[in-house]
Amino acid sequence: MNTHNVLDYGAVADGKTLNTVAFQSAVDAAAERGGTVLVPAGDFVTGTVELKSRVTLHLSQGARIVGSRNLSDYAAHSWGHHDDRTPYHLIFAEDAHHITIAGEGEINGNGKHFQHPDREHEWAFWREIPMRPSPMVEISRCTDVRVEKVRLCDPAGWTLHLHDCDKAFVHAITIDNSLFWPNSDGIDLTGCHHTIISDCYIHTGDDAIALKTTEDSRSCEYITVTNCVLETSCAAMRLGFESDQAFLNCSFSNITIRNCSRGIDLVTFAGGNIENISFTNIVGRCMSGWLFDRPIEIYASITDDPYKVCIPEHPNCGKTYPARPPGRIRGITVTNLDIETCGRIMMGAGGDATVEDISLDHIRLRYPMIDDPKPVGKRAGGNSFFGDLEDLRTARAALVAENIADLRVTDYRIHWPSYPVDEDKVELLRSSNRLQNPEYYGDMDAVISGRSAPPFTAVWARNVSGLIEARGLRASADTVDTISMENCELEVVSSTRNP
Repeated sequence: MNTHNVLDYGAVADGKTLNTVAFQSAVDAAAERGGTVLVPAGDFVTGTVELKSRVTLHLSQGARIVGSRNLSDYAAHSWGHHDDRTPYHLIFAEDAHHITIAGEGEINGNGKHFQHPDREHEWAFWREIPMRPSPMVEISRCTDVRVEKVRLCDPAGWTLHLHDCDKAFVHAITIDNSLFWPNSDGIDLTGCHHTIISDCYIHTGDDAIALKTTEDSRSCEYITVTNCVLETSCAAMRLGFESDQAFLNCSFSNITIRNCSRGIDLVTFAGGNIENISFTNIVGRCMSGWLFDRPIEIYASITDDPYKVCIPEHPNCGKTYPARPPGRIRGITVTNLDIETCGRIMMGAGGDATVEDISLDHIRLRYPMIDDPKPVGKRAGGNSFFGDLEDLRTARAALVAENIADLRVTDYRIHWPSYPVDEDKVELLRSSNRLQNPEYYGDMDAVISGRSAPPFTAVWARNVSGLIEARGLRASADTVDTISMENCELEVVSSTRNP
């Protein structure tokens, strides 16, 4: 057995000594014939450690790899498409095969040393220092990758990023970050093929699991995500937003969401198509303490906005996205979704983009209270808030849809609020973020008692074709219709299921 203990290469587990050279020497020795780098119990401070082919990095129980506080201790590689992907990483692999990160130890990015020390209030995000190590673990263009059982925490940016990898397996890992760490994505897959994420627990401030395609990546295809518990202040499961290439043939199943601001999030703004995606058995909460919670968000549009870059050294700084045709979203299936929320299911296509063939079946929304979208929706905008669809943004309905062909909603149920609201169970009533909508939350007694609750229809639809099963559906108040439609070709089935 070809095992290389980092202590034999001069590593010191005192939480102070810089061990980059010792760790890299152990990796290089293990790579000669293929082998394991063993990290025993203790705190080992390092800069960048680059894994090589046929090397397993094994962290024993009680072992901690802790990122250096000094950016100069990190090797500089290439910039990503924007400044969440800096050239600096704690664990790095590129163009390698058969690499593994495993064990019951911890990789800690020491990210608090790359954040500003203050924030506006306890429900606000910390502010990152732009030049920082991100992603913490970067694995690029590798084949036969395994990340198993380890604990990843406190990154300075993204936590685990797999870029253009094939046959990757992420299994039974724990990601435990602050819910208010900025840009602290849990697991990002960019341009990956044939990848499985399973049995993971993720608690983080930004997207828990995100699939991306970028100008420097391939398409994202044949991805399976199953048996995970997710909690985030952002999206639990996201495909797109960064969407230069296609997303094809991906499945998500058996997901428990402790909390999020968006449960299922499918968005294309950069021309890539999102097709043949399945979500099954999704349960939990979408009540993040932010306005505009969305159990499901599906949105296709196009942008030529500037890249999200604020670092002058970045090659995309000051550039705008090139002109290209909008992408499409189609062939999306959501089955067995049961979510507690204050927000809405929102689906739409802007401009010449296409959203079609969407199936929602066995959908249950449970409302402890209703967040009024109309006042803040008039002010909202941009890609994150359906920027070119103001009426959809402000529509008072549990499900809002605009410019969608072949939408099928069956076995759709809503449990409307029973007032007064239990403040302890609704994050938005405790969060300072509600103050962004003073028109509604200026009189908290009226919100809690339900006196100011906006009347919600079950469905608001414009320019939509397809089928809605309305059996047992009702609006939140007798003053509005159960379903509001404009310029639609929707079959509404109210007494029996569609054959």
